[in-house]
Amino acid sequence: MKAFRLMLFGFGVAALAVCVWWYFISGAELDQAERQTHRAQETRQAVASGESRPKVTERPPAFVRDEPREATSIKEDEKNGERPLLAILAEANRFERQQALERLGYGAARDGAAVAAQSLLDIKAPADRAAFLRGMFAQLGEGRTTEALGALKELRSTRDREAALGALVETWEKVAVSPGDPVDFGYETMEGRMLAKLVGDPARMVEAARELARGNDRLQLVKLGAIGEARRDPKRALEFGKDLQGEERSGFLQTVALEWGRHRGEAAVAWALQETDPELRARLQTEAIEGWGLSQPEAAARRLGDITDPALR
Repeated sequence: MKAFRLMLFGFGVAALAVCVWWYFISGAELDQAERQTHRAQETRQAVASGESRPKVTERPPAFVRDEPREATSIKEDEKNGERPLLAILAEANRFERQQALERLGYGAARDGAAVAAQSLLDIKAPADRAAFLRGMFAQLGEGRTTEALGALKELRSTRDREAALGALVETWEKVAVSPGDPVDFGYETMEGRMLAKLVGDPARMVEAARELARGNDRLQLVKLGAIGEARRDPKRALEFGKDLQGEERSGFLQTVALEWGRHRGEAAVAWALQETDPELRARLQTEAIEGWGLSQPEAAARRLGDITDPALR
């Protein structure tokens, strides 16, 4: 009898164990099914709203967070040779951070635009990028005009281009051949308005305009450069428009004739008379004499009779 009871007790324990095992297995399967159903609902909602998959929020890298990083992390960067950029980006004070980035850009550009551009890839905030670019292009503007213009053309962001070009213009203005006020030709672009400030350095302004300016702004900047250069070297001023054709060439030459005549009337008139196109020759002669009249009206008046077209006289 005792053995029979023990046997029943054993069967009871085994049955209880089976029930517990079945409870946990069923619960796990149910939870998994519920999770799959929930994910399926999220996917259908994302597709219905125009997304290909649910959005996943990723935590940004440490060096672009708003809060400064731990000092121990910065020391690790220093050991790895990365401290200059990462430590600066971790600086909480905006003014100090951007001043440091400007100095960093200036120093990096000593090794060339390509080297400096590698550091720029790690700078994400627009204001921080602008600070780095100001330093970078201030350095490039001190002696590597061609490299500077080439690097500037590679920038896609309008804000980046504006910061870079502003630094170039500011650097070049300091070494301008002579001071001058930009002529307001109604420039249509940021590049046109900024480059016009280089009127005191005509050759550099025209070089930059050919690379960066577009449409009518480019033509007006070439004319502005010719006006500035014609005071010193008229023949060099004429070189600025060597690629122009048609009406653009005609308008450019008349601009040079007027400014040339203002400073060297006799020579300007002699040059105008060498033009082979009769109609353009008459226009250039008129412009040269008109410019001459602005500085020496009596001498210019004696040459008015040389203008054969009454409409131009």
